[in-house]
Amino acid sequence: MNKIIVPALLFFSLSANAQVVWELQKDTVVKWYYHSGDEFNGNSIDTKAWYTGPPFGRALQRFDAYHDEANIKVSEGKVSLIADDKKSIHTIEPWLLDSAIWAKQKITPVNGNYPFGHNIGLIWSKQFYKYGYFECRFKAPVGKGLWPAFWMYGQNQIDEIDFFELKDEDNKKIHVDTHCPSGCDKGYKSGWRKVNWGGWVKIDQSLDKEYNVISGIWKPGEVQWYLKGVGLAKFKGDFQTAMSLIVGIGMSKDGEPFSPGPDETTKFPAALEVDYVRVYGMKDTIPATTKVKLLSYLPVETSAKKSASVKAKRFVFRKKMFEKSVGFVSLYKSAPKKIVIERNGLFKKILVQIYDGQNKEIYSSEITEQYNTIDLTSALPGKHWVVIIIDGRKMMEEIQI
Repeated sequence: MNKIIVPALLFFSLSANAQVVWELQKDTVVKWYYHSGDEFNGNSIDTKAWYTGPPFGRALQRFDAYHDEANIKVSEGKVSLIADDKKSIHTIEPWLLDSAIWAKQKITPVNGNYPFGHNIGLIWSKQFYKYGYFECRFKAPVGKGLWPAFWMYGQNQIDEIDFFELKDEDNKKIHVDTHCPSGCDKGYKSGWRKVNWGGWVKIDQSLDKEYNVISGIWKPGEVQWYLKGVGLAKFKGDFQTAMSLIVGIGMSKDGEPFSPGPDETTKFPAALEVDYVRVYGMKDTIPATTKVKLLSYLPVETSAKKSASVKAKRFVFRKKMFEKSVGFVSLYKSAPKKIVIERNGLFKKILVQIYDGQNKEIYSSEITEQYNTIDLTSALPGKHWVVIIIDGRKMMEEIQI
């Protein structure tokens, strides 16, 4: 049995819900510290953390869809964001009303109420973030016209980072994008053409077959996208505004963005299943909260904030710019005496060893699955050390059992 001497100053404590992620590249390791998130372990959505509709209002008039709280269901450790085809009638706030849409459809409101053909579910974080590592574990629905998404929305109500958008008639493609008023997605080179940054990335697996981890790193001058730890895309530019997180299911419509819309083959209800949303920072201390006092669905005057500036002119997708990337390994406690090692990436071998406070090895095993739960029920209370050897490189973290 191998013994190790563990200097206490090398470690940071993990509370019952805290966690760390190691980002591995061929020539370096970056450690990310858990700052906030939601495991959806309750029976309802946490309204202290989330709005139950988008920042631009509940009524998606162009798409004949309404964001209804009833389409958000929390159970069995996940949130289901549901799309249905139930007919409903809702009031639209005057400042949101697009009278041209209703005139085109020859629909006259009754006592200020308007009809909708679909209801959809979405959650929008009350917390705003500036840089970090953002992660969502999800399972996509199947159906023509369904439009799930996980994205960030700026305090200027314009800047945007789309970590994924899907069209669920083809779940082997992921749409990634950025938006800002100064045209941060304009003028990128693709061969001899200039194009908008953003587009569809083909993947090998269908996103409705199992749960998938999509993640993004937003840092000064760059945004990176990953699926199960494998690089998808890079954007070279700098966003100036803090942003909130949004995850939900939308509905496209014939002739509108992300068309075609649903047809007779689309089965309702359909749900985007989300296991967790997590946000990590570069430091082990959580920064002061950056909440915006914004009441949902009321007209808002926002102060002028700088939009993103482009610092490169290259349309970058997939493997060429990720040659040094290996993947991500997460460590967290799922219960007082259970830890989880989660691996996403292109690893050859991961060995986990756990030592108690007397420096005695109480666990040693190679892990091969994406999610690995280690039961430490028989361990004595106190400080323990988790040693993770990833392709020959050693990571260590102190935990309290």
